[in-house]
Amino acid sequence: MTVDALTFDEATHTYRVGGRVVPSVTQVISEVLAPDEYAGIPAHVLDHAAKRGRAVDRMIELDLAGELDPDSLHPELLPYWRAWQAFPDRKAWQDDPAWMSQGRVYGGTRHYAGTYDLLIPNARALIDIKATALVPRTVGVQTAAYADAMLSAVALKRYCLHVTPAGCRLIQLTDKSDSADFLAALRVYHWRHRHDA
Repeated sequence: MTVDALTFDEATHTYRVGGRVVPSVTQVISEVLAPDEYAGIPAHVLDHAAKRGRAVDRMIELDLAGELDPDSLHPELLPYWRAWQAFPDRKAWQDDPAWMSQGRVYGGTRHYAGTYDLLIPNARALIDIKATALVPRTVGVQTAAYADAMLSAVALKRYCLHVTPAGCRLIQLTDKSDSADFLAALRVYHWRHRHDA
């Protein structure tokens, strides 16, 4: 099957290929590699942080497209906006006519799917945006899964763009075991779901 057969239900965060549900990259990571990553944090706090993260992603996407009205931003996003405005690579990314955001990918015979945040072709950069207090330890595995699913003819450099009110930091993700770690987690995920069904 091709990525053309991939559908995504945003309300349930469910990917399907040819009608068959496939796990998301973040689902595999959260269930297998980091099930206790946010243990002890109240659900309403996590929900608010996830909404803020999606808003920061969208803010950056709209800005890169030249479609953002900064006056429309919620006051909570303004420190993130100022940090993004000061980010040195912002202009070069805007000037790359081929940049893409929110691209859906499908892992083929490995049966997983996901959505990357940014692809900057001229920089050969695959970027995941995080607006968290700390950089999640799993972001390297996450970006490796997206890169593997893309089957790019050009080797992509993987990055985390960590956006906080204090500033933006671009972190290159170079752990060579990230891809193998994701595939191991994916095997465990599929095994569990075959035997728990």
